[in-house]
Amino acid sequence: MKKYIFLPILLLVASCNDFLDVKPQTQIPSDAALSNGKNVEATLIAAYSDLVSDNFLGQRVRLYSELLSDNIALNEITLSSTDFTGQVALRNSNILNKDIDGVWSTAYTSIAKANAVINAIDKDLITDKTTATDKAKWKAEAQFVRAVCHFELVRLFGQPYSNVPTTDLGVPIRIKNLSADEKQPRATVDQVYTQVIADLIEASAILPATNGNRASKWAAKGYLARVYFNKLDYDKAFATTQEILTSGLFALSGTPQTAFRNNGNVNANGGVLFQLVTGGNSFGGFRPASIFYSISQGANSLYQDLSASGASDFRFSTMAITTDSRQFSTKWDANVINPPIIRSAEIYLIHAESAASKASPDLTAASASYNSVRSFAVSPYTPINFATKDVALASIQLERRIELLFEGDRYHELKRLKKTSFGEIKSGSTVIREAKPFNDASWLLKIPVSETSGNPSIVQN
Repeated sequence: MKKYIFLPILLLVASCNDFLDVKPQTQIPSDAALSNGKNVEATLIAAYSDLVSDNFLGQRVRLYSELLSDNIALNEITLSSTDFTGQVALRNSNILNKDIDGVWSTAYTSIAKANAVINAIDKDLITDKTTATDKAKWKAEAQFVRAVCHFELVRLFGQPYSNVPTTDLGVPIRIKNLSADEKQPRATVDQVYTQVIADLIEASAILPATNGNRASKWAAKGYLARVYFNKLDYDKAFATTQEILTSGLFALSGTPQTAFRNNGNVNANGGVLFQLVTGGNSFGGFRPASIFYSISQGANSLYQDLSASGASDFRFSTMAITTDSRQFSTKWDANVINPPIIRSAEIYLIHAESAASKASPDLTAASASYNSVRSFAVSPYTPINFATKDVALASIQLERRIELLFEGDRYHELKRLKKTSFGEIKSGSTVIREAKPFNDASWLLKIPVSETSGNPSIVQN
C-alpha cells in the first residue's frame, strides 16, 4: 500500500516504519465516514500532523517561551512591534497577530480531530473488522493529542498554576465535537489542568510501551510528569518520574548533544521519550551560522550560568561557541533534527526537584537524580549530597536552566517559581521591554480575533 507523509513533513516518535499506511484527512469526516476504521485512523494521523506542525509543537510553542524568557540576547537582534514574532518578544501582541492565531487555531483543529476519533469509538460508529485493541489504542492516542494541545495552550494564554488557578482564566476545554463547543467560554486554569491530567492518566493506562512513531505509554507518562510539576503537585510528579526512571528504558547515552542529532525514521538516541520526526530544522534560528538567537549575557544571564558551570561541562566547552563576537549554542546546529519534546534529562530534573519539594522531602533521591544529569555533562565530576532543601533547590533549578536551554522551558520555569521580576531587554541604556512580575497580564498572548469574533463568551487577556 502506498505510504503518505504529512505536509510539512513531520512525524512522531520513531522506531519502525508502520506509521503512515493511510492518507491523512485535512477535514473532519462525518459520522458516516467514521464507520470505517481506516478513516478513523487517518483522522487521528491528521490530528497528530496539526500537533507537530511548525504552528504548534514543531516550533512556535517552544520559540514563544524562549522569546518571553531571559535566555535569548534579544538586545542583539532587531525587534519590531509590526513583526508578528517581535510582538511576542516585546509583549505587545494583538488579536490580529496571524502567527498567534496559527497557534490557537492549529491546536483546536488538532483537538477537534482527536475528539472525532474519540466520538467514533465511544459511540461504536466503526462497523468494519477493526479490532477492539486498535480502537482502544486510537482513543488513547487521541486523548494524548488532546491533552498536549490543551496544556500547551493554557501555558501560553493563561496564568501559571502558581498564581490563582481556581479563578484565573485558562482556555476553552473542548472535549466534544468542535461545532458543539464553538461558543464555549474559557475554563479556569485549574479546570484545564484537571482535564489534561484525566486524559493523560487514561491514555497512559492503555497506550503500549512502544507504538511505532506515535505516542506511547512513556510519552504520556512524561507529559503527565511535566503537568504535575507545573501544577506544583510534587508528590505525584515524583511518583510519575520514579516510574519512568525505574523502567530502565531511557538512560542518558552518548553526549548531551546526542538527543539533538536524531533524524529520520529510526529509534531515538539520548534518552528521548517523545520526539518529532522532521525532514528539516524548524529551530534553525538558534544555529550559530544564522547569527540570530544568541545566548543572553551579563548579570544573571544564561551565559553567566553556563560559564560558571566550568570548562569541564560539555554544554559550555563544546556546545557554547563564539560567532561574530556573540555566544551561541550548538544544540540545534544540524540541517535535519528530530526535535525532542520529552527527554530523560528533564525527567531526572523533575524527579530531583520534586524529591526535594514533596511533602516528605527526600534529599537522597534529589541528590541522585541531580548527579545523574550533572555527571553526564561534566567530566570529571564528583557526586554531591545535598545537606538542605534550599541548597538542593538552588542547585537543581540552576542545572535545569543550563540543561534545558532553548527548549522552551525557561519562561514557564520563571512563572512556576513566581519570580517577582524578569524579562528586561535593553538596547544600550534604553529599556525596550520592562521587567515584570510572573503574573503580569502583559506576558499572556492575546486570544486571536478568529476566536473572539465568533465567540462572545470569550474574555480577552
